[in-house]
Amino acid sequence: MRPANDLGVYSQFFALHKNLAYQIAFTYTQDEETAERVVEQAMRQMRLSGFLDSDLSREDKRGLLALITRHRALVAARENHNAAAHREEALPKPTMVGDAEVSIYGELISKIPTRDRIVLIMVAVYGLSDATIARALQLKPAAVTKRRQRSLQFIAEQYDGHKDPESLLEDASFLTALTLWLKGRINSIEAMSNMDPHAFSAETEERIIQAMADPRRERAFRALDNAGNISLFAGILVLVVVLAIVIAQAFKSNDRPNVVALDSSLVFGETQEGLESMATEAPVEKTKRIPLAHVAVVPGAVVFYDADDGRVYRAPAGQEAQEVLDIGETVEQAYGLQHIGEVDGTIYLALIDGRGAHIEGSPAKLVIEPYWQESWFADGKEPDASTRVRRGGVAYTFGAEEETED
Repeated sequence: MRPANDLGVYSQFFALHKNLAYQIAFTYTQDEETAERVVEQAMRQMRLSGFLDSDLSREDKRGLLALITRHRALVAARENHNAAAHREEALPKPTMVGDAEVSIYGELISKIPTRDRIVLIMVAVYGLSDATIARALQLKPAAVTKRRQRSLQFIAEQYDGHKDPESLLEDASFLTALTLWLKGRINSIEAMSNMDPHAFSAETEERIIQAMADPRRERAFRALDNAGNISLFAGILVLVVVLAIVIAQAFKSNDRPNVVALDSSLVFGETQEGLESMATEAPVEKTKRIPLAHVAVVPGAVVFYDADDGRVYRAPAGQEAQEVLDIGETVEQAYGLQHIGEVDGTIYLALIDGRGAHIEGSPAKLVIEPYWQESWFADGKEPDASTRVRRGGVAYTFGAEEETED
């Protein structure tokens, strides 16, 4: 890496491409502050991945920045439950004329979900390995491999059921179609950004350029902040426990055991009934974290999708989660789940390929519909930090996190 004080190169790169990156980020997030944060993350990743200091051409660096920015914007939009995360109709799709085979491939490429197409372009157009892409996008290598294989399999099956998916990476027409797709998208976005450039504040620009020059510094500060928060929480917890013991001992000395039990439960923020139920619960053997896009708090219950086992669960208030239906195969074929919700006791799903679905009947069955509707998810709310659900020895928590799965 260049020395951290060599700001000229990074300042120039940022000046050239900041509007392109911002336009991509804002298209997905629809929020100025979030879009600026995405631009900062993408610029930092360009440096951390080694692309910024490499011998790649300016056009190649611009293309990789566009792909990384789009990926970071998708993650940010998903964390914010922003429906724009899977919509691109705001931007014109590139047209491919001349070669019929290129045109056919272009149509098929347009049907691949954005997150898979990002990986496919990085593999096919830039010749990057799965490990390099994983570092650039902050994904697990297995997730990158799966996205690459899935997208190639889709193209091969749609174009010619007998075509070897991996052979597409040596197909000149396919590579041309991918290249034209990327250039067409970038040119369209750049034209829009030039007509309406975003004004970054001087402080924001300086922070982003510094992050590019010394990208690991920000991570170190975040780690220190997280460590400080953990220490603070641990200290507060110790104080609460000590306070509870002191109160318990004070009441115990006055021979008031019933009051002691009640006051102890109040100190810990739980009802006596809750403490009794905890005593009979199975010990926690495993903790799972469910992304916000896969959970909804609805009146009287929490409904969520566990991508690990492919099942939908419903947890009525104060009760353990109960399995509703295994939909893993359907979700896999649809490239993933975008939203989940419940209206009048019926669980609704929005699939990433644009279709909708709902679960009905007894025994439960999945009914697929051509499109999903926003009204299905109007009653759902995001869980807060205190939302906890149990199922046997499994404890579920809910919240946004870095994208690590396929």
